[in-house]
Amino acid sequence: MSLLKNVLRKNSATTSSDAPPPGLSPESRESLLMAKMKKSADAISLRSAGGVSIRSVLSIAESVSSFTSQLFGGQRVPKRRRPEISRLGVPTWYNKDPPPPPEMPGTEKIDLSGEPYTAAHAYSFRAFAVGDDVPPYCTVVLYSYAEPGALHPRYYDDTKVRGEVRIRLAKTDPITSVDVWCIAKASSVFNVNRDPLINSHANLWSRDGNHGLSKLPTQQTLVFPFEIPVFPKSIKEQKQDSTNVTRVPLPPSFRFTEVGAFSGDIKYYIGINIKRSGMLSHDDEWNVH
Repeated sequence: MSLLKNVLRKNSATTSSDAPPPGLSPESRESLLMAKMKKSADAISLRSAGGVSIRSVLSIAESVSSFTSQLFGGQRVPKRRRPEISRLGVPTWYNKDPPPPPEMPGTEKIDLSGEPYTAAHAYSFRAFAVGDDVPPYCTVVLYSYAEPGALHPRYYDDTKVRGEVRIRLAKTDPITSVDVWCIAKASSVFNVNRDPLINSHANLWSRDGNHGLSKLPTQQTLVFPFEIPVFPKSIKEQKQDSTNVTRVPLPPSFRFTEVGAFSGDIKYYIGINIKRSGMLSHDDEWNVH
């Protein structure tokens, strides 16, 4: 019985405390009552939403909507369910005769037409299986646009590799041909034997060709100039009823290595091949990276 009295006394005190004070006008009483009802509704919504009121959620939604409208010009951005396929680096395909490739992002076009070369690099080679006391008989000179004092030649797209092969024979040599190659390759630990990006060739002399010499003379320096154009790489896309062609810019020399993980490189080099006839003869092959 005493417990029931305590509950009734508590409810009576709460009711009396919620009652408006005396002496208020009817408008003031109505405003005070509406404020208490609103406070009670907010408390109920807080309990039902687990601590977040419906009004606060609507306020956040309105703020986000206002921000996106200002950022995207009033257009609503749809939610993406999956990432878009990247089109970075995808070339434009043509049926035939593709135009020159566009410039790489972040690079600047350098027009070297008519400009003189700024550097010359020479590389000398000995015959196969001879000692260091035997002097080299073949020298390759490469002219390029490298800075004076640079360790390696430098070339750009749409340029030509120019140089000379100089041969001086101390005795009669059964050489049948002298060739120069310009090769570019991209390889990695996952794919080592890929086809070269560039495989340009120039025959400087052959015994059976129309070069004015049936054999190379001795005791004099023979100079064979060469010029190899380096064209941008052409790529073909084979379809069921057609073949599309495009051109892409040549990548620069690059090497990436990491211990125990991926490694790969892109390199350009000049190859010199000197072939000989006879069973006991051997060919000479050198690469200039």
